[in-house]
Amino acid sequence: MAISGSPFSKDTLTMLVELLHARRVAAARSAAAFRRQAVDVLERRAMSEHFECDPCADSDPDRSHVLAERAERTVFEIEAALARIESGTYGYCEDCRVGIPLERLSALPATPVCIGCSGRRCDSPNRALSGVLPGGMQ
Repeated sequence: MAISGSPFSKDTLTMLVELLHARRVAAARSAAAFRRQAVDVLERRAMSEHFECDPCADSDPDRSHVLAERAERTVFEIEAALARIESGTYGYCEDCRVGIPLERLSALPATPVCIGCSGRRCDSPNRALSGVLPGGMQ
């Protein structure tokens, strides 16, 4: 069900768009940095195989990959929020269609659901399936 129009003024929507863009840039930078870090650790480990000590012993490339995936998921969620703005559905809960309070969107501008539905999603036995994103990201 498409909802036309925004529950917010043009100025408020502009502020939220700017917030989303800033967070998208930060998340994309984080994802790239974590991916580089994982590759660097693996390369240093490969080079250090000939040495007795491992200069990367405290570094975990798997952890860096997980953090990169989380940052990439954030980028995806932000892009989905920007698409909702374009379609006129931003600010309305995807589940119950009630308006999401500005306070919630100011804290979590990419959220697609109100606080009540967010809790119900967490309680859902199918939540693992509902969180699957394209490209295998979760």
